[in-house]
Amino acid sequence: MCEWKPQPGKVSWRINSFQRCNILTFNSVHARSNAHAIALFLENHKGVSRVIYPGLSSHPQHALAKKQQHGFGAMITFYCVGGRAQSAIILENLRTFALAESLGAVESLAECPSLMTHASVPDQERQKLGIEDTLIRLSIGIESCHDLVEDLDRALNEALKTVV
Repeated sequence: MCEWKPQPGKVSWRINSFQRCNILTFNSVHARSNAHAIALFLENHKGVSRVIYPGLSSHPQHALAKKQQHGFGAMITFYCVGGRAQSAIILENLRTFALAESLGAVESLAECPSLMTHASVPDQERQKLGIEDTLIRLSIGIESCHDLVEDLDRALNEALKTVV
């Protein structure tokens, strides 16, 4: 639910607040819709070994998420085929997604914890934490879904070229 605070001396505060609420709702619905389509795409891509997204029926808690949530959010985790080098190639080849260590915005963002947020953590510690070199996190935004899928497809295919 959106809340707003009056802005003394401004007659239009209510209109602006309602507009912001409508835009926020639109952005959220659009991002969730994009995320679901992208998760389905990733689940079927040969360069992806595993996708974690509660909107997929393959997710172990899909039924619970469906029961408790209105939509499944715009965050996706996936594991690419290969290793750390392939994760880096994917990130280097993304054009529509921006690289960011902090996820959650209207634009689509990507990060690989083993290369970014947890790069200074020793490999053995990362393994204990479940942070694999092939783990990539996406925060899906409101861009064209077609553009996002095309971007991921290109990046994943570049990484696949290097898998031995």
